[in-house]
Amino acid sequence: MRRFRITRRHAPVATLAAIGLIAVASGCSTSDNNDATNRENNTQRISLDNDLEGGGATFEHDLGSGITLMTSFSAPGYDVDDWRITDSKSIHIQAQVASNSDGVMPEAEVLIESMHADVFIDARKNLMDGIKQDTMDDSLHGGTQPGFAVGGPSEYEYTEVFSIEGHSDTFMTGYGYYMEGYGRSELSEKRPTENNLRKDAKVTGNKFQIVWNVLVRLPGETTYHKVAFVDEFIVEIVPAEDND
Repeated sequence: MRRFRITRRHAPVATLAAIGLIAVASGCSTSDNNDATNRENNTQRISLDNDLEGGGATFEHDLGSGITLMTSFSAPGYDVDDWRITDSKSIHIQAQVASNSDGVMPEAEVLIESMHADVFIDARKNLMDGIKQDTMDDSLHGGTQPGFAVGGPSEYEYTEVFSIEGHSDTFMTGYGYYMEGYGRSELSEKRPTENNLRKDAKVTGNKFQIVWNVLVRLPGETTYHKVAFVDEFIVEIVPAEDND
């Protein structure tokens, strides 16, 4: 996995008050409110000195039989130096078969059968870490064509836009009691700000996971075979506690 670190500094703000006996965020219980540990051991993350706007993130995939598919991601028109979890933004997704060393395109027919994209919140606390912020699917829904052409007789490029909604789930705090037929309860809710997410939940960025299903039909064949793979990368922000 690739990690893109954004180094813009932000001023710290007051912490989000959580008064009472119950705290819920996006359906998660308080038992998840411990610091995330050893997450780095689960996935390889590579630090790069660039970001999405500085050329984007590009991945190379070997489909076999000398066919290479290039996938790339960028955020045109968005200031990635000020990447914010609460902002709505768009990621542009592209895929195209690469020519060989002689500049010749492979003759195989290559189709994008489907593309599924998820964006998650990346945080140091389990309360927020791994929450799915947005998702999308792209595929043909009928007709005689099983996918989007990106290679072979066609030299078209696959393009899609992943429109991401800014995170806006509400934190709820409250308490209640009941005794001998009498009780009382109170519940309040507060929408988190960008600085609340960074300081209290230790949010450190967005993780992207894109699942591709690609159909390949070699010259002389009458059927397709499928190749599946995943692209993963992280756009990292500096948490509030690091902005001293």
